[in-house]
Amino acid sequence: MAAAFGLAASSVHFHTVGAMIVPLEQEMGWSRAAISTSLLIASTMLVFAALAAGILADRVGARRVGIVGISLYALSLAGIGMSGPSITSWYVAWGVMAVANGFATGVIWTMAIVSRFEKHRGLALALTLSGTGLTVAGVPVFSLYFTESWGWRSAYFGLCAVILVCVVPLLLAYFRDSHDLARHSNASSLSVPIGSAKPGLSVHTAIRGRHLWQIAVSFFLLGVGIGSMIVHLQPMLIESGMTATTAAVIASSIGPALVISRLLTGVLLDRFSTVLIAGSVALFPAICCVTVLNFDGSIMMATTAALLIGAALGTEVDVMAFVVSRYMGPKNYGALFGLVSGIFGISVGFAPVLAGAAYDNLGSYSSMLWVNVFCSLLASIMLFTLGRACGMSEYHDKCYQW
Repeated sequence: MAAAFGLAASSVHFHTVGAMIVPLEQEMGWSRAAISTSLLIASTMLVFAALAAGILADRVGARRVGIVGISLYALSLAGIGMSGPSITSWYVAWGVMAVANGFATGVIWTMAIVSRFEKHRGLALALTLSGTGLTVAGVPVFSLYFTESWGWRSAYFGLCAVILVCVVPLLLAYFRDSHDLARHSNASSLSVPIGSAKPGLSVHTAIRGRHLWQIAVSFFLLGVGIGSMIVHLQPMLIESGMTATTAAVIASSIGPALVISRLLTGVLLDRFSTVLIAGSVALFPAICCVTVLNFDGSIMMATTAALLIGAALGTEVDVMAFVVSRYMGPKNYGALFGLVSGIFGISVGFAPVLAGAAYDNLGSYSSMLWVNVFCSLLASIMLFTLGRACGMSEYHDKCYQW
């Protein structure tokens, strides 16, 4: 529960942009591509910050890194609210936020789960990662309400306060991984070894193998479709003639779809071939984009598109965490998942900029949607062909097919 709330809090910045694009465009005169560039800056810097955080957490534990990271992240959101009118200050604020966010990403929250769960790890990860459903469901409406009532800056100040008052105390009370349990003289009862005794690949071995890079490239391609659709769904709906309130409410339906798909995927991963599940769910972004390409302006179809986006986001991140833990092992999970999720984050940050530029120059999102379809299909093929995972000490002393 604590990890789920930590994960929910650490991703609020991404889900504010969709609600901010139109107000910022009107008040500041910035283009949609320029506004979305903040996500690219943040995602690029996040790669290095998340990798550093993962390496540090592998050594000192997720609790110490996560609690400090989420506190700094909350304060950095207030910094975004203080930016402007120069777009440079907007970019600087997002860069600072990315560094803080690197120490509070899913790498930290899932690391605690991987260190303490084995038999039902898929379901445990799914329950934790479902925390983002709270963010997706609540942040668009929260941001819209604060923006319309007191201006766009107030939304960031409000989010900062919620995290510091509600989430940080919860983490202090309940968030602990295997390192923390060992410090309290309870190591003998753990089902998973601690520290250097943990099974899994070394960072050097993993980097030299094909599995790590095949996984990373697959999720980079999937991030293109997911990132562009989450950020630009609301502007797409507003362009079709819907009010900002209706668009925000429809976008919030991504949250429930994310939670349901994530839980279902977690159960399936514990019972069936990992490559079968991974390759299949990689098709979700393609289905979503084809639906949007045939959008008829109705609320029902818009809601269907939002639900498909939620399903895509829910399944992909769940699968990414599970696949890395299975193919790489828990020994250096923080560093290796930090690398994969950082690469995924780059594409999630780059895609909204590309989509915004496509709209600014072509007056339509259609070309970007077709790019998303292609990337989704290619990622699916790469995940279907992952093959067997080999050689992770006593944890995986022979090849297994997942």
